Amino acid sequence: MSHTLTLFIILSITVVASPGPGVLLTVMTTLEEGGRKTPWCSGGLACGTFILAMIAVGGLGAILSARPSLFTFIQALGALYLLWLGVKSFRKPAVDLMSLAEKRDKKETGASPASIFTRGILLQLTNPVLIIFFFSMFPQFIDQDGSFWGQSVLLSLLYALTLVVIHAGYAAAAAYARHLLTGKRGLLWVNRIGGFFFLAFGLFMLGKIIVRIISG
Repeated sequence: MSHTLTLFIILSITVVASPGPGVLLTVMTTLEEGGRKTPWCSGGLACGTFILAMIAVGGLGAILSARPSLFTFIQALGALYLLWLGVKSFRKPAVDLMSLAEKRDKKETGASPASIFTRGILLQLTNPVLIIFFFSMFPQFIDQDGSFWGQSVLLSLLYALTLVVIHAGYAAAAAYARHLLTGKRGLLWVNRIGGFFFLAFGLFMLGKIIVRIISG
């Protein structure tokens, strides 16, 4: 199980570190509200992520309870989804996060911690891509012989914790090392490295599925 968790954590880091709406919200909050309120933003994002993961797991559990034979099929779809993410990451243009954040309207400056926290939750709950990710990825890391819900909760918590840590890094960069988020060259490499890991994971998982089908 430890080997599986290590792979999941690496994949989670790859997904979370890829610049997107959540990262932009964290950077904006740091610039507008200061670093002291940023943990409320990342905490809201993490909670929204966990809730969405549980929603995805609930649907996945219902499907697998009714049709256990679909487990391998869903795993294969997940592997193909990773390959698609890899190609998309390589083709994705880099963004200047600092410029985007600074151009946003600052009318919400002075927002309360509760409103910042809620903003993070709502952003994640309205992200359809995230629920597709959880639905397609969790089967890759769940042992059919173990507790489905126990493993699902553990994976969800690990992903949420990874989000908090990575976003803390982005917040620190926005506050103390703005040059790291200014310009497109550095974040272009983030996209390409992420694309490489997505492709590698997708091919690895697809290969495992094929070997299991042939040998089984």
